[in-house]
Amino acid sequence: SRTPPAFMIEEMVHRNAAFCIYHASQMPKVSVASLVVEPGPGDALFVTVELVNERWIPSRTALAAEKGIGRPDLVTLAGDDIVVVAGGTDASRFELSEFEAAEFEPGRLRLDGGIPGHGTERLRWIVRGSGPFTVTYDSQKAGVVSASGTL
Repeated sequence: SRTPPAFMIEEMVHRNAAFCIYHASQMPKVSVASLVVEPGPGDALFVTVELVNERWIPSRTALAAEKGIGRPDLVTLAGDDIVVVAGGTDASRFELSEFEAAEFEPGRLRLDGGIPGHGTERLRWIVRGSGPFTVTYDSQKAGVVSASGTL
């Protein structure tokens, strides 16, 4: 009873194809909006990165995060002569010392909820050292994005 008459099947398939193409076009596309290095206390430096999802579908859905399906998004900061003292998520735009610090592995941060659709995520690290470094974002749905800088 739900199958359309034969002369309308072409229209139904066209609508379904249009939806599938639009849905695919809205898969997450994450990019690095900014990478900023600022002086910190003593010889430490603050490294702040802002990640932006340009599409409507989040990099990890709420259901996947709730049920533990797949793996969380990972953001790492690495460099040869760099020591990561602390790192965390939910970094304040206005106050450098305000962020939710990771308890373990501050150089490798987990984004359990991913990056929301048309949303941003700001992360911050306190580092010591000098030289080049790379910030890498790795996600099952949004792929891998990296940005480089120098201390």
